Amino acid sequence: MGESLLRILVSTQSGLISIRDMHTEDQPEVQTGSELFTFLPGHVFITVRPDFEGDVAVEFIVDGQVDLGVPPLFDRVMQFDSGALCASDVVDPDEELLKLPRAGAWRVKVYTEGTPWPHKVTVVFDRDEWNFAY
Repeated sequence: MGESLLRILVSTQSGLISIRDMHTEDQPEVQTGSELFTFLPGHVFITVRPDFEGDVAVEFIVDGQVDLGVPPLFDRVMQFDSGALCASDVVDPDEELLKLPRAGAWRVKVYTEGTPWPHKVTVVFDRDEWNFAY
């Protein structure tokens, strides 16, 4: 496993984790409520277990060849124009959690663990991209 940047526990009233750029105004639109995730470049909602089943662990790591034994939920470019991101329940206010080495576009892979609803979310930044930013 790669270098851990941050690990938090989130209680989710809504059963959704929000990972977003600190200053984004855009929000993904949930269509049916059964989506595993809904995505906009600066903001993603990830469906997880509800709070009555316990908190959800969210970890941010840097890794070159991550292998968590399952395919990623998604592998996309996210836009963090502020250079900072936050992760929380979708109804919680923004709070800066992680300062990135630079603002802009980042390749992000997201993995989840747990069935039927995830109890852990792992957000992976590419090691080469991360090191190049310093």
